[in-house]
Amino acid sequence: KAERDPKPFARSYSSSARPSRSHVRGQPPARGAVGLQNLGNTCFMNSMLQCLSHTRPLTDYFLRDEEGEPFYVRQINEKNPLGSGGDLARAYAGFIRDAWSGSYSTVTPSALKRAVSGWKSQFSGYQQQDSQELMMALLDGLHEGLNEIIQKPYVEQLESKGEPDHELAKESWRRFGLRNKSVVMDHCMGQLKSHITCDKCGHESILFDPYNHISLPLPAAGARRVTCTLFKKHSSSRPLKVIVAVQAKDTVGALKQALAKVASLDGSALDLCDVWGHRVYRTFSDNFSVEHIKANDELVAFELGERERAIDVLCGRVSRYASVDRQSPYELFGRPLRIAVTSSTTCGEVRNVVKQCTKRFCDEASYVLRISTAAGTRFESDLPSDDQLLPKEVATLTLEFKSDEGFDEDESDRVEEHASCLENGHRDIKLEDCFRKFAEKEQLGETEMWYCGKCKEHQRAYKKLDLWSAPEILILHLKRFQYAQNTYFVHRQKLDDRVAFPVENLDLSPHVLDPESRRSAQYDLYAVSEHSGGLGGGHYTATAKDDNTGVWYHYNDSVVSRADGVQESDPKAYVLFYKRRPGKSS
Repeated sequence: KAERDPKPFARSYSSSARPSRSHVRGQPPARGAVGLQNLGNTCFMNSMLQCLSHTRPLTDYFLRDEEGEPFYVRQINEKNPLGSGGDLARAYAGFIRDAWSGSYSTVTPSALKRAVSGWKSQFSGYQQQDSQELMMALLDGLHEGLNEIIQKPYVEQLESKGEPDHELAKESWRRFGLRNKSVVMDHCMGQLKSHITCDKCGHESILFDPYNHISLPLPAAGARRVTCTLFKKHSSSRPLKVIVAVQAKDTVGALKQALAKVASLDGSALDLCDVWGHRVYRTFSDNFSVEHIKANDELVAFELGERERAIDVLCGRVSRYASVDRQSPYELFGRPLRIAVTSSTTCGEVRNVVKQCTKRFCDEASYVLRISTAAGTRFESDLPSDDQLLPKEVATLTLEFKSDEGFDEDESDRVEEHASCLENGHRDIKLEDCFRKFAEKEQLGETEMWYCGKCKEHQRAYKKLDLWSAPEILILHLKRFQYAQNTYFVHRQKLDDRVAFPVENLDLSPHVLDPESRRSAQYDLYAVSEHSGGLGGGHYTATAKDDNTGVWYHYNDSVVSRADGVQESDPKAYVLFYKRRPGKSS
């Protein structure tokens, strides 16, 4: 390995060389327990930086001095084409030295933000990003920027030819070490065993690959929690809000049965609709797939019972731009209703049902029931007298209000919440269930087919992953964000299920194949990157343990507060950081 020239101390971005005027001077509650200034939608970065900052093997490395200068300066690899020329390592080191100097209560990581953006363009600008993706970029960038191998030799990937796993794993790690050597590799990398089997000819391929974190799927991630507002037939009571869990591949018919079971109704008597713009936008057929229902669809189920057809009842005000011919549009408001009718239904019966369903929020004298266009936005004619049959062509009625008087908008919007809403549809999952799911054999999809060296064709092979060895620092990513196929596009959705994870003594030995590594596979939690809220308006925070005092602190951008540990089944937990228990060695 070639010698490198140590870089001057001034190139290190340390606090003593380049102090930032935007830092807030003050004494933090503990060394390293500093707040981080939000630079504009950078809570994702602040959350992950707190977790990495409390990863002591890495932080101690960047704080270490030798012969009057930072030790890491000697390790920077500016010639690595896979790195950032050392810029990321210097910026991260400057951040760590500022955060652990004891001189600041709040640190502004703007230099590091610039370095990350220069290293990975996806982090340019100030859009909300994913903390786990930032972690991958930082660990990869630091590894390559501090890689001690200057001239990387060509090394072929080793594939099994029938030799024992431990021999193949050992040789694969040796070959990886010919091209890689860094503080990240020393403390954060382990090995995965990848076993692929051709579904056509049975040919097998076994490889051992390095990893610096594990992405764990949540069991039954194919399930989907659906929120729906249920209107019971001809009822004056408030609608019922329920949350049910169904498989994404299920049909609307199955969803209706799940709703009916919760509310003790007949599923076949329900119409499931998407409400938008204060009217029924669409009615889903029973064979429609649940996975094609968008996450932002407002689902409403109407209990109708036996009927020949149904009509929608909307609330509207005559537009202030109304003309004398009354063809100007209504301005719709409130919730729509749907009622069942038959060929023998009279207009009087319709009026009575509407009166019954609306009496909790409006006075009958405050509106006139009109026949309107299908969209409910334009007047067509008055509803005939009570003794006449409802015209067959009528599909939509509009309650025409002259003013806001007689309409209680707050009451109109109120719903009763079913017990399913109290838990928000969450499922309780154990971390060990996630590991078992991770190790399940799965068939590759059409877009990720594997080239079989025996068939000489791309095949939908079966793939199985197993942990061969575990590193000193174990980083577990809970795959809360997944992509679901919609009718027109692929959309991202979040899983808020509670995953029960141990704070102390995580025993990974049942999931590690290597006997030697299995003996040292007990871990304690020290940091968590957390995500709360939905995809659009979500927020990242972190909770981390001070290694010296054992005190936990919660980090919400620049606000640092003492925490009562970590909730072991917190639905906000997104990335878990564990360290090997004291006394254990690999």
